[in-house]
Amino acid sequence: MLGRLFCLYRKELKKTVFSKTFILFFSVILISIIISIYFFYSTLESEPYTSSYGVIPYDDYEQLQAHLNHNEEYISELYGQLEVTADLNRRSLIKNEIRYRERLSLIYKYLQSHPEISYSKYYDFGSLTNSGYEDNFSFFVFITTYPIIFMIVGIAVLSSLIVTNDFTNGTYKFVYTSGVSRTKIIFAKLSTIITLLFSSCLLILLIGLIFGFVQYGYDKKYLIMASYRNVFHVGISGYFFLSFLNYLSLGIFICGIIFFISLFFKNNIISLTICAILLFLFLNGYNLFAHLNEKLAIFNVFTSVNIFDVFSVEPVFYNLWKYLIISFAYFTIFATAGIFWFRKKDFC
Repeated sequence: MLGRLFCLYRKELKKTVFSKTFILFFSVILISIIISIYFFYSTLESEPYTSSYGVIPYDDYEQLQAHLNHNEEYISELYGQLEVTADLNRRSLIKNEIRYRERLSLIYKYLQSHPEISYSKYYDFGSLTNSGYEDNFSFFVFITTYPIIFMIVGIAVLSSLIVTNDFTNGTYKFVYTSGVSRTKIIFAKLSTIITLLFSSCLLILLIGLIFGFVQYGYDKKYLIMASYRNVFHVGISGYFFLSFLNYLSLGIFICGIIFFISLFFKNNIISLTICAILLFLFLNGYNLFAHLNEKLAIFNVFTSVNIFDVFSVEPVFYNLWKYLIISFAYFTIFATAGIFWFRKKDFC
């Protein structure tokens, strides 16, 4: 029986990998990676690293303290300008600059308290907040974000079609008379989706990791990840593993939910329509439901699981285990309902 299951899985994987949909999205991923690398290097050439790119050059503790003191003085000047400025646009610019400078001070203080991060190096820091993205991109975020988004969207579409294609094409008559139970057929199809997610995510992030080593070298350098309230540092290799686990779990959740919903339908059009609605909510959930109270937002899956904000939503950072438990509960509910319905579904 396991042999039949593996054979079915192998056929599903081969059929999906050579499908026009997968080839199209994989081509988009490769093109987006090339474009991301091109724009990253173009940005470096047109405007060399400065503080606006998150680079903090310093030689010793005294120089770092001087950076901190200068930054604190500048913040005080900005607050003074804010008090005497009535123009709304000007006030908005000053407030944004204050937030950015306060974030820099937080990073300077963090570096002072962590002597294991050696001096005389450049530190590329990313952001944990939506509003931080206008400040800078880490190399990893810059190179991998959009390819990952295209990858998740593409495999989500495949997740919605992998079941309903059997009914649209009429192949369900052969699939469901092969002697393998419907539950094992579901498992084979879901395993195909997870395999594609794992391999695609690994490929994209390995490209980002290699690019990071080429850009920064193989010696121990850190990425400083900073919000406006918290800071932490991680090595390039550590950031790769963190990114891989984060994006893979996000992809499994989104594509898994869409896959189990597709078990309720026999039609590609309906399944794709539901998929499009869900992807829109996942892509825009945080902005659409940002008005919700934080405690209530934890129960809103479209706020807690967001493609663009996978590394950037502070409430998720603070309530990580709550979000994981609630997301797992959603996944379990959809999986149980979808499998139960599919096993009882009339195929006639």
